[in-house]
Amino acid sequence: MKKLIALAFTALLVVACSKDQQASKKLDGSWRLTEVNDVAVQEDENVSITFEKGKDGEGTGTQSYTEGSATLTVDFTYKVRGDQLIMESGGDVDSSIIISLEKDFFKINDGDNSYRYDAK
Repeated sequence: MKKLIALAFTALLVVACSKDQQASKKLDGSWRLTEVNDVAVQEDENVSITFEKGKDGEGTGTQSYTEGSATLTVDFTYKVRGDQLIMESGGDVDSSIIISLEKDFFKINDGDNSYRYDAK
């Protein structure tokens, strides 16, 4: 009986990791912020994010904010766990719920705001 439970747990873990890896694979690439709380961002506000997938639904990335001639760039690590996108940078950890994840866009909610990013 213990072997059967261990086998079922292992199979569940493999399926969960596989879904995390699939989500990470979809995120892989460059994206541009297009909406905050379903309102289009201003054309002069340029926010982009790039994900580089690693193993097991984890990876690294860069987020850039450009306004006028000033640009701020932040490097981060991330992991996908179920419907959670967890990003860490400089000791700060941000967790968002993945609402939609498609080939050409994704939408997340951090508890306060929702964000839509479109593929570049």
